[in-house]
Amino acid sequence: MKRRILVVDDESIVAHDISECLTHMGCEVVGHALSGPDAISKAGSLRPDLIMMDIVLQGPMDGVEAATVIRQRHDIPCVFLTAYSDGAVLARAKVAAPAGYMVKPFEEAGLRSTVEIALYKVDLERALRESREWFLTTLMSIADGVVATDTEGRIKFLNPRAEALSGWMSHEAEKLTVDEVFPLIGDDGTTAKNLLHDVLKEGGTQTRDKGVVLVCRDGSKLPISDSAAPIRDREGQLVGAVLIFRDATERRRYEQGLQQEHGRLGVLVEERTNELQQINTRLLAEVEERRRAERALAARVQLERMLSSLSAQFLATRPDETEDGLMQALAQIGTFLRVDRCYIMQFGPGRKTMDCYLEWCAEEVPSMKEEFTGLETVVLPEEFEDSQNRTSGIVAFAAGPEGEGAMNAELAAQRGAGSVLWLRLGECESSHGYLCVDSVHARREWNMDSLRGLAMASGVVATALRRFEAERDKVRLQSQLQQSMKMEAVGKLSGGIAHDFNNMLLPIIGYSDMVLLRLPPDDPSVTELREVKRAAERASALTRQLLAFSRKQVARKTVFDLNDNLGNMHRMLARIIGEDINLRMELAQEAVPVKADQGQLEQVVMNLIINARDAMPNGGSIVVRTMLVDAARYPVPVIGGVASEGTYAVLSVADTGCGIAKELQDRIFEPFYTTKGMEGTGLGLSVIYGIIQEHEGGLQLSSVQGRGTTFHIFLPASKQPAPVTPADGDKPVNGHFRGSGQRVLLVEDEEAVNHLVRTALTQNGYVVTSAATVKEARALFDESSGQFEMIFSDAVLPDGNGLQLLDVFLTSNPGLRALLSSGYTDKTSLLEMARHRRISFLPKPYSLPVLFQTVAEVMEDQNAHLLD
Repeated sequence: MKRRILVVDDESIVAHDISECLTHMGCEVVGHALSGPDAISKAGSLRPDLIMMDIVLQGPMDGVEAATVIRQRHDIPCVFLTAYSDGAVLARAKVAAPAGYMVKPFEEAGLRSTVEIALYKVDLERALRESREWFLTTLMSIADGVVATDTEGRIKFLNPRAEALSGWMSHEAEKLTVDEVFPLIGDDGTTAKNLLHDVLKEGGTQTRDKGVVLVCRDGSKLPISDSAAPIRDREGQLVGAVLIFRDATERRRYEQGLQQEHGRLGVLVEERTNELQQINTRLLAEVEERRRAERALAARVQLERMLSSLSAQFLATRPDETEDGLMQALAQIGTFLRVDRCYIMQFGPGRKTMDCYLEWCAEEVPSMKEEFTGLETVVLPEEFEDSQNRTSGIVAFAAGPEGEGAMNAELAAQRGAGSVLWLRLGECESSHGYLCVDSVHARREWNMDSLRGLAMASGVVATALRRFEAERDKVRLQSQLQQSMKMEAVGKLSGGIAHDFNNMLLPIIGYSDMVLLRLPPDDPSVTELREVKRAAERASALTRQLLAFSRKQVARKTVFDLNDNLGNMHRMLARIIGEDINLRMELAQEAVPVKADQGQLEQVVMNLIINARDAMPNGGSIVVRTMLVDAARYPVPVIGGVASEGTYAVLSVADTGCGIAKELQDRIFEPFYTTKGMEGTGLGLSVIYGIIQEHEGGLQLSSVQGRGTTFHIFLPASKQPAPVTPADGDKPVNGHFRGSGQRVLLVEDEEAVNHLVRTALTQNGYVVTSAATVKEARALFDESSGQFEMIFSDAVLPDGNGLQLLDVFLTSNPGLRALLSSGYTDKTSLLEMARHRRISFLPKPYSLPVLFQTVAEVMEDQNAHLLD
């Protein structure tokens, strides 16, 4: 096939010579062109294989410009012909990428070699271009993603499939690292290594079928399978790497389905095999099953007989025969289960320790009861839970001969046994402890039958213990009711006596103060009057004890820290008990806030400390402790029952004295009962009882003769924190508080008290009008149109009560000062009215300085001396 050539030269003779030479060479000259534009036009229409182009042409463009345009538009190579061979011409000619270059004049042989070389070069470039286009088309048509990189792992090429799967365009990803464009993670979410790194490092081929996920550009995740191979040049040098990957979603789905189907078939095969085995085994095991059922039935019958016997035995057992009944039950349980020991571990106070309460031992098996006491519960192993038998407990095995198989071996070793099994007696919160069995001589594996039998037995024992406890509580409550009724009867009597006695003592104290105020300090009568007053005040203290016992004293409750209160009393208590008794206070680290009458609580502490001192004539020690307990976790004994919710403050006073005999402990809180002979009044503990009952608390006594006594006082803890006491203490009383003509309506039915108070206040600067009854007071109030600054009334009047009278007056005149005085009341609701109406209070008996101070402070501030 002839090669087609276009000749471009503006000289016709030269163009003719070139055409003849080309024809002699076997080429076909398809035409002549004289200018650049003509050459461009004919190149487009004739489509020659080669153009012989003169560089110097007539017209607007030379041959280099024309060749450049033809190359760009039609991709037809040119051979340049020129008579000039200087460097500038050659530099311009290179831009057009010519297929050859000849300098005029030239010979036919030179022309022939140049044309043949040019045509060969053209054919070679065309073949290379077609090969490259075919390779690129093939690469673009591959259904797998293809990624090519250089030796540093930077992207050079992405085929369309790779672009579609990764979300990156090839031109966007170019020069980015493969880890930036192609991040991989494993099925577990951790970063996976790209195969290209190993290929670029080691040069081998890498393949990975599954277990890797491509994180696409938009953040979506695509399961893939990938492989990588090195790219080498002709010399074998590594110039890059290629990664081929494909979407493995369908493959994974297929594999999973195949795996599921394979599993299903495996299950079917296994099920059919098992069915055959079961049918075969069932026939062989049926006889053995019947034998086992007969043995289990016999054991069940024996167990039920034993449990029925235990239940009947417990029902016939009186509370005072509890230990005998339990011992017989332990013997039956131990014999039935063929164990060496059967015993009850019982929780101590606070569930922090455990003691062996009762123990049955088989013949020639030593008892461990004495050695196994005071066990701290914190060292016990973790409990197991048996939902089938609805029980929990602790199991312990000693180590075998080889040292293996031990389970909580320490507990077994403590018991000197090979196997130990403990089962809870009741629910965790209300559990009494554990029902326990030991296998001493050998380690025993506790099977389900043994566990079930012991679980049922523990249920019967726990029920019996609850019944015994309930019966004991019933007896205790009946005793408490009788004691309460007895105390209430005596309280009413003592309260009435104390009320009258207060009214007798007040004039004695008041007139003593009145005379003392008039006498000079060096008068001999001053000493005698002070003794009279001191005796009256001692009688007043006895009256307060009677009122505290009878719960008729008006309590002034405030929130304070029990620890601070005891700390302030420490020095005074130390002086009272003497030098031969050591007083130690072990107070809680945290604050112990209570809302109580501080004076009454100090009286409780004082009485307990004095009783402890009297119980140690030869010296000893007293320990005062405080703590807070949660009644929801540790029920608190209170007077009249048990508290199971709320927080309680505990005050304990323990001594090392002679103790209290057990037969006397039930009577020590009775009024006027004393073990001190003529030295005691018999009111100390009964007063404590009344105060604690008034504060809705509880009392608990623990005493052993010869070893000492401990009293536990329980008081409801305050939810409000105790206020901080000012460093400078209370405001001191300076001199006498005198009035300045304020009008006071005094309402008091006791004539001696009425006269004393009227006289004292009148002498102290007040205008006093007095009345003895409610009717008389209301008449005086109406007569003067309520023109009083203060109403000072007794609480108990012959025809009504002072609180209701003050309520009427305050309704009429809210700015009126109201002061109530009493040492006795029988209606708590009236005291609530006093708190609600903000009525000030002055307890009887009182001295004249206290009277003057109280009246003056209430006159100044309506909120002074209120009941809290």
